[in-house]
Amino acid sequence: MRIFEQISMELRDLTCILQPIVFFPQDGTKKVVSYELLIRSKKTGRLPRQLLELVLNDELANKLFLNWQEAELKRRLQADPNLKICLNLAPQQLCFTATWKFLNRLKSLRKQLILEITEEPIFLNSATITRFLKGFESLGYVMVLDDVGTGINRYGMIEHYSMSQNLLALKLSLLKLAPLSEATKLKVIQKYRAYCEKKELMLVIEGVEDDQLVQTLKELRCLQQGNFWPIVT
Repeated sequence: MRIFEQISMELRDLTCILQPIVFFPQDGTKKVVSYELLIRSKKTGRLPRQLLELVLNDELANKLFLNWQEAELKRRLQADPNLKICLNLAPQQLCFTATWKFLNRLKSLRKQLILEITEEPIFLNSATITRFLKGFESLGYVMVLDDVGTGINRYGMIEHYSMSQNLLALKLSLLKLAPLSEATKLKVIQKYRAYCEKKELMLVIEGVEDDQLVQTLKELRCLQQGNFWPIVT
């Protein structure tokens, strides 16, 4: 009961914002293709890390959090049938029964949802990953691998997920590349772009915040996400 009361109280402090993911067709126009759903505290405006840590490690906390997210997603997606949202799910959450029940309840909206599998470290054997992939496929969800090159989402995991036709894109975070020189960052981006072309995947570059980088990524035909474009509250 203590966890129930704690989570219920913390959920009342949460809000969502939508950060756009954009693409530039050859005519140079900007096209918003989807949004990532970002969870923030109303009081601080920051990511509620303590709450999310509890969600990853406690099934009741995960269930209550997903119930809150479900109401938020239905409100937004049903109001705008053209809206597409990337929803973050950690591998730990996929080990909980409540998460799969949540995805099953939302499957009527699956054409508007993209599951973004995050990089939080956890040991997963091949059989478990295969079970996750079959679950996504049976429910009809497409996936994005978040923050590739970090945490659990390194080469071996990318290769495993890339065997599924439901993998849509890889996401590379510039924040994780911050210690590198600009030239080295560009080489990393080019490496992942070549991999995505080979695998027929899209590449999303996250953390774009300046016009020069926007132009470079246009030329590389990457999707872009960051504070350079206005969020939706």
